[in-house]
Amino acid sequence: TVAVGFISGSFNSTIPDKDINNSLFVVNTEFRLAEEYVPSTSKITSGEVTRLVRDDMLNPLKELLRASKNEGAPLSIVSGYRSYRKQEEVFESKLEKVKSEEAALEYVALPGSSEHQLGLAADLSNNNWTGLNESFAKTRQGKWLDANAYKYGFIIRYMPDYVDVTGYNYEPWHVRYIGKEHSEKINSMNNIPLEWYVSLLRLNTYNSLLNDTIQTVEWNYPVSLKNLLNKNNLFVDKTSNTIKNYNIKDLISLEGTDIKLMPDAAIALKHMIDAAEIEGYLIVPTRAYKSLEAQDIDKDKFKSLEYESGLLVDLDIKDNPSKNFAKSDEFAWLKANCASFGFIIRYPEGKKQFTEVAEIPNTFRYIGNEAASYLNNNNLCLEEFNSEWNAYLSDYLTKGGKLNPFEPMPAISNTNINNFDITIESEKTKN
Repeated sequence: TVAVGFISGSFNSTIPDKDINNSLFVVNTEFRLAEEYVPSTSKITSGEVTRLVRDDMLNPLKELLRASKNEGAPLSIVSGYRSYRKQEEVFESKLEKVKSEEAALEYVALPGSSEHQLGLAADLSNNNWTGLNESFAKTRQGKWLDANAYKYGFIIRYMPDYVDVTGYNYEPWHVRYIGKEHSEKINSMNNIPLEWYVSLLRLNTYNSLLNDTIQTVEWNYPVSLKNLLNKNNLFVDKTSNTIKNYNIKDLISLEGTDIKLMPDAAIALKHMIDAAEIEGYLIVPTRAYKSLEAQDIDKDKFKSLEYESGLLVDLDIKDNPSKNFAKSDEFAWLKANCASFGFIIRYPEGKKQFTEVAEIPNTFRYIGNEAASYLNNNNLCLEEFNSEWNAYLSDYLTKGGKLNPFEPMPAISNTNINNFDITIESEKTKN
């Protein structure tokens, strides 16, 4: 059962997830390192400053610093590895100054939640460093770092568009080493956050990242409830009030197509199409993200603001578009299985009184596994569900009771040295 706040399933991956020394290991405000974790480090000197960094990051960082100097934007290291105890001291010092934990957290990470303890993070600045702040992004060094870090295996870890995902404010000086293969891929994907990238990689959406040495893994991957399985995925919107809150820079293309969707919808769609193909049903997306203006220009027969959200997608039979899709075997498979991938038939048969749209069997909407299963099991369309949700919420506010109509989310530890719950299996896990 997929739980709210998790994406669950099976995948093939070369990533040694239980190995904390893996360069893609995620550390953030939700998933912290244990106090006992101490990496193997080496010294690096730039100017008059000497710092420690993890061994596998040493040479790439030297190359980056050397290149910045040769290209007229000399950088130096300000901070590298920082122990759990040192992070405690830094946090306590800030807390003493600002007198509030909430205020302190705006500037300093809690012990265990800093990538500096992992040894794969560095704070960089110019040689005349006077402090770290967002204005660094406008300097020659800041611009060079933003444009070139990926060439040496680094990413700018905390970008302004993804504060809710990473848990940290924009830090143009903070780089994270993940290796060139992955930094180049993230750069090509509009610098999505590491949390999203690891999720995409684990789901094998980008097969080019994997080599021939694979292992079969059964997993639960904790992700941001707010960003990947969001109640906003359930909106019904006949105006632009909700749509305008979606950032189209988050859209990603399904590999090998010009179809663009939000990351969670793209992941689920790829997984669903692959599962259908295994059972002999060849399904392709024909329309997804499209602005209302573009729909008007193209004189589309059916127009909807929901296409602008990156959560709505039209599907058809590969190499054999069907004029009677509702009677095809492919539609029968999708109707029976789409909910398990987080999709619903957006305009189902017999629901026009609620949707105000006659049946459109090939238009599917991503709303997340929990919600899709709930709608499917109760024969509800999205409009009906939202009415039920609002009634449920009203009842909760007036009488108390359980707020979530889905199954409760399982508890997860906020201190997890392994970061992921992984079970390696010897037999092939069913998709």
